[in-house]
Amino acid sequence: MTSALLPALRRERAAGRLALFVVEPLFLHRWLAARAEIAPEATFRLTEWLHWTLPALTLITVFGAVLGSHGVLLFG
Repeated sequence: MTSALLPALRRERAAGRLALFVVEPLFLHRWLAARAEIAPEATFRLTEWLHWTLPALTLITVFGAVLGSHGVLLFG
């Protein structure tokens, strides 16, 4: 791994930690709990959709990064 990529990876990891340890406990947990009290089935469908969509977006991003690192330009 080149040293130019290390700061970007550190920022990405910091953003992930921020989401995991700050956003989820302070905001998302309460919102999901309140929503689950009102509409448990709809909340379950939402969380299930998020658990499928977010990894799919991650795979698309990684696939695009691999293509880009090999010189493929999809847009441009």
